[in-house]
Amino acid sequence: NVTSRVVAFKRREREVIFDGQYIEFVKEAFQFRRKYMLKSLQKYDELVRQWMKTADVAETVRAEELSPEVFQNMYRYVKENQRGN
Repeated sequence: NVTSRVVAFKRREREVIFDGQYIEFVKEAFQFRRKYMLKSLQKYDELVRQWMKTADVAETVRAEELSPEVFQNMYRYVKENQRGN
């Protein structure tokens, strides 16, 4: 007797940002190991704090605790709300 199963995977469509500015943003977030992400992203301090409030993310979060999707959402928010844009 053989038991078999078929597993079907469905690809999720999602917009992915991989421009140079996004890569630099992520690098900055991981700049200081074992530190809160706000320390690394000081030049975006107020925007990141605003995003954290709206996204219900603790200010004590570390970069390694966030998923790629969350990073993209934060980057979009910062980019859209920067002065001069």
